[in-house]
Amino acid sequence: MPDQTTPTPSDSKTKIDPALARELLIQELKYRRDKEWKIFAYATGVLLASITAVVAISARPGFVNFGSRQKVILVVTLLVLTIAAAWWLYRNLSTEKRIIAQLSEGDYQLGPLARWNWTNLLTGYVAALFLIFVITVWAIIWLRPAQAEARHASGTPAVSWYFAVSGDSRDCGDLIMPKIAQTIAHNKQNEPVDFYWHLGDLRALYRFDCDMMKFKDPSFPCPPKIFAENETDPKKDKYLADAWPDYINSQIAPFEKINLPFYLGIGNHELVKPKTRDDFRNEFKKWLTQPTIQTQRASDRTQGIASTDGDTYFHFVWKGVDIIYLDNASIYDDQDPKRPEDPGFSEAELTWLDLVLKRDEADPDVKTIIVGMHAALPESISRKHAMDRNCAAYCAGKRAYNRLTATQSRGKKVYVMASHSHYFEEYIYDTPEHGGHGLPGWIIGTAGAEQYRPDILYGYLLVEVTPDGVIHNSFKAVYRDTPPAGPPELARYCFEQNRRTSEREEKYVTAATKCACATQF
Repeated sequence: MPDQTTPTPSDSKTKIDPALARELLIQELKYRRDKEWKIFAYATGVLLASITAVVAISARPGFVNFGSRQKVILVVTLLVLTIAAAWWLYRNLSTEKRIIAQLSEGDYQLGPLARWNWTNLLTGYVAALFLIFVITVWAIIWLRPAQAEARHASGTPAVSWYFAVSGDSRDCGDLIMPKIAQTIAHNKQNEPVDFYWHLGDLRALYRFDCDMMKFKDPSFPCPPKIFAENETDPKKDKYLADAWPDYINSQIAPFEKINLPFYLGIGNHELVKPKTRDDFRNEFKKWLTQPTIQTQRASDRTQGIASTDGDTYFHFVWKGVDIIYLDNASIYDDQDPKRPEDPGFSEAELTWLDLVLKRDEADPDVKTIIVGMHAALPESISRKHAMDRNCAAYCAGKRAYNRLTATQSRGKKVYVMASHSHYFEEYIYDTPEHGGHGLPGWIIGTAGAEQYRPDILYGYLLVEVTPDGVIHNSFKAVYRDTPPAGPPELARYCFEQNRRTSEREEKYVTAATKCACATQF
């Protein structure tokens, strides 16, 4: 006779206390429903956070759009999350169904607990989860910056904003440029600079840069000798290979360290043989194709303004101001008898400038145009070291100047900035050729190159742009004791000897030369 305390398979179900069974099933039902909510909350929380992140990223200045690779990664990741969450919801809902069925078979008074049916899959958590997933995918694939954002905050700002600009950082730039970055960071509270703009001439290339050499060997003699043509020297070859990477690591990196956008122009020293414009484009592609510039190029193309990614002339609209960089780095090509006189500005570049200015003239949100370049336009106070070298460069520069003057006459505020001459000077176009009152212009060749005046002056131009588009400028000098201090021997040379007592005398033309200049586009 079987033991009465050991249930057989046939009667084991009947031996469980019905009240206890009911209580256990109800607890399991509550647990499952709580788990469903948590799975749904966690999954939808991630999806909603993704939507918020996508919207926030698209609102940032310079956002173009997510690339195909980024879209695929985001969508696949979120799809896996959604499927996993939906599967766990389905498992819990199926278990909930079985619990309710078992309770129903016991004929318990379930009240509101017994409400599961298949429509839960269509109207409950799973449907809501997939709906939010679809919205998230739509945001990732289709959300783009608004047209106004494509020209970056082109509406009038409510308060003044600032940017910093200078050029010519060869010779001592590895010492001076970090000082400029630190000064900008130190003054951030009162003068929050939006970006730094370099107007070209990064490294000497026709001779060693003193900063590079003295960082390695404090006894290196400066100023260095000019390289002999066709000279074979392993030290020279290494210098030329290291020059631009050194510029990136020593002069751009301090600005990136303080999270300050860095816009880079090309100068004539970037084309010293064996370097070429293509070499420059390749080395500095990151800065020539950064999002703000690329966004502007994409916007321009919709208006029929053609350009090529990585062009050394570019522009972008920033808070109602069109920032334009023009490439006139080839003004010394006439020294090579195998090459014709280079106009400084190519015909394609001048056509591009004309179209950009026409768009600005038609855009009420653009109040101001600020044009930067390496060498100053013709008939400035720096005509001995600018675009006045020959008729080709002179005429191309005059066309650009006249086109900017026309834009000014149509109600836009126009300002012109250059370097190339190694000093700071204001009102550079207030010359007799311009009736004593030309376009507002500045030379800021003060980022480290040997100075052309007895008093050595380094620093940058701080530009304040007021809400009505007027600019107010102040030169911010950096000194020997401005941090970072740098190696003592390099600092001594740069602040005591890095000068040439007079500007290099170069041939130049004037209006009296009777250059046959075309003035119309």
